[in-house]
Amino acid sequence: MALADNIIKCRKQAGWSQEALAAQVGVSRQSVSKWESGQSTPDIEHILKLAEAFQVTTDALLDAKSGGQPIAEDTTTDVNTLCERGIAQNYVGYKIDEAALITRGVRWCVMAPSALFAMLALNHALPDTLPMSLALVFGLVAILGMVAKGVKCFIAAQQLQAPALPSAPFSLSPALKEELTTIQREQRPEIQKQLTMGISLFVLCAAPLLIAALLGMGSSAIFLALVLLLWLVATGLQYVIPTSAHRDAVVFLLQGGDMDAGKSDDTKRAERLAGVYWPLLVAIYLGWSLWTMNWGVTWIIFPVGAVAFGGVVGLAKLLAKN
Repeated sequence: MALADNIIKCRKQAGWSQEALAAQVGVSRQSVSKWESGQSTPDIEHILKLAEAFQVTTDALLDAKSGGQPIAEDTTTDVNTLCERGIAQNYVGYKIDEAALITRGVRWCVMAPSALFAMLALNHALPDTLPMSLALVFGLVAILGMVAKGVKCFIAAQQLQAPALPSAPFSLSPALKEELTTIQREQRPEIQKQLTMGISLFVLCAAPLLIAALLGMGSSAIFLALVLLLWLVATGLQYVIPTSAHRDAVVFLLQGGDMDAGKSDDTKRAERLAGVYWPLLVAIYLGWSLWTMNWGVTWIIFPVGAVAFGGVVGLAKLLAKN
């Protein structure tokens, strides 16, 4: 029964179910169950596959005294070691699917005000055909509908079933760590390309609005420029969010479930502040612009806000030290 006991022990140390081990070796779950109960014995081919899957020697697997422990100390596995390639793939796939739904929801919410801006543009261009009251009603109804679509996507993302991972912090088997590191290295150029395209759209999104304001175009042109601005932002998000999610999923696995590993306290503080600061700044900009309708002046809030952000981070650091 030494072999059966060692198979059970190694499987539990790896954190695998009988189905997971069967998939690794290429047999049915019933075969694994019979091996572990001693009803049957795996042939030499399957013993070799078991030893490879558990990262132990065949002697260690067959030896009653070894308890299935590996010969090399650095290949020891425990319940907090992630060895199964399929689990890692499922986690990355789950994060990509979640990011796709979140991206869709965010794009619906970002684009929602464009319906009102489009209606206001039509009202200024054709005031007799579309009165202001109807333009506001149609625009607000469209906003509510688009936000509802976005919320539906967020709910669907929350309902996705995340694959089970070892409790953080966990370690990776050497083979899986090497594979994920290779994937990270090979995908870095494509990730940089996608992020560059998304950030470029964020930078360029204000150009139509600035051109319309500086050339003194009418209100219709201003509202249409706002529609284009929101469309560019939404398109940029389609590049940034899924790409960042894929990258972060691989980094999450490589760092053993700790996304903050290696980050300084200043970096963590700046990231937390940015999550509140920039959305608030955009809200102030839109509110001020719509209140005054002086788009040629209100854009100044962004360069001023960018400079002020460094001061806010510095002040937060000072307060934290005190």
